[in-house]
Amino acid sequence: ARSGVIEAFTLAPEGAPDWARDPQTLWNAAEAAEKRKDARLAREVVLALPDATTPAVRHEIVAKLAQHLVDRYGVAVTAAIHAPSAEGDQRNHHAHILWTTRAVTPTGLGAKTTVLDEQKSGPEEVRHIRERAAWIISTRHEA
Repeated sequence: ARSGVIEAFTLAPEGAPDWARDPQTLWNAAEAAEKRKDARLAREVVLALPDATTPAVRHEIVAKLAQHLVDRYGVAVTAAIHAPSAEGDQRNHHAHILWTTRAVTPTGLGAKTTVLDEQKSGPEEVRHIRERAAWIISTRHEA
């Protein structure tokens, strides 16, 4: 319902229940899976997208990064591709990519994925996600 959203989609691991691909059901289940009121339900990446390309290429970039997160962490991902705002820089195409903190298994939401939270592995995982995003963009960017 947010303004400026061009497209939104949700991905889940192979074998995940069908409801894991429905964003409303997925995020309600993610909230219900937590015992604490202040639990983290999701992680987010905001991805700047190249302006000098087509909407189809921007979609492909976002879909590839989202699928990479699904494959690497076994989570469900909801991505929303946004148009530049009327008040801001007209080149600011971007995407918000949100993924569950819990793995998605054939039976539903499973254990928390903590690799991004750990002091030793967290910074390396963040670096990996940034490098993967840059690689995807560089291989699909059409000037």
